[in-house]
Amino acid sequence: MPELKEPHFFSPDLDGPARVRTLEQYLDLFAPAPPGAVCGEASVYYLLSREAPRRIRDFNPDARVIIMLRDPVELMHSIHTLNVVAGTEDVFDFRQALELEGARKQGLGLPSYAITDVYKLYYRELARYSGHIERYLIEFGRDQVHIIIHEEYRKAPKGVLGKVCDFLGVADCPEIEAEVINENRQWRSKWLMTLIRKPPGIVRAAARGLIPRSVRFRLASLLIDANLAKRSRPPLDPLLRAELGEEFQPEIERLGLILGRDLSLWCRPRNPSSGGREPVRWSGRGP
Repeated sequence: MPELKEPHFFSPDLDGPARVRTLEQYLDLFAPAPPGAVCGEASVYYLLSREAPRRIRDFNPDARVIIMLRDPVELMHSIHTLNVVAGTEDVFDFRQALELEGARKQGLGLPSYAITDVYKLYYRELARYSGHIERYLIEFGRDQVHIIIHEEYRKAPKGVLGKVCDFLGVADCPEIEAEVINENRQWRSKWLMTLIRKPPGIVRAAARGLIPRSVRFRLASLLIDANLAKRSRPPLDPLLRAELGEEFQPEIERLGLILGRDLSLWCRPRNPSSGGREPVRWSGRGP
């Protein structure tokens, strides 16, 4: 796996500032790999991309695809929180952000500061997994696509990793210690966050005239870090959770049929104290 976690080389339809843009740059990511190594990368938005499945197949028709899915309602809530922290989202109320999705696809209601990865604001589209999964099944077939359910991984990470190694044909499965890497963070001050993201014109002009660009970026980075705190994500409003669960029930049932798994637990009301972490129980077998 390369040091750059998400090159997003095969998804040019989802433009973003961190995407690797040339084949030479992409292949250079894997230059340190020893001969015969199984190589892979983890670009999460390949799932949303309409071009990625075909481009990956054209690059390597023998590629093996691993997709991890979680409760779609929890996913939308999590991505909204992440977008707020990252500065991609300026609507802090989750319900209101959901209501803006249609307008944003028309170029309306977007954040006041410039962003390139607008697709991260399409919360419902991100969570409608069935169509995304079908594109990969069409290109690669079931034998080359391995689905992991996030709740299953949380419950038994070593067992899930063993199945991944079997899928990849890796004889010696490495030992892992499951730990939280990306803890949820929130702004200490939303006012300061807004000031950093979109300073008043006179402040911006003065800073550009007096402070070198590299120093400005370093100062902004320090202010952002100082303004972030590790805090649990606020619980999803039970009424909104119920509404979204009902809305997504047909989608979850369709996905269950595609995967041959019972995902009905995703449709049920959650205990707010559990943080949405109940394990998924299967009535069938996956691919």
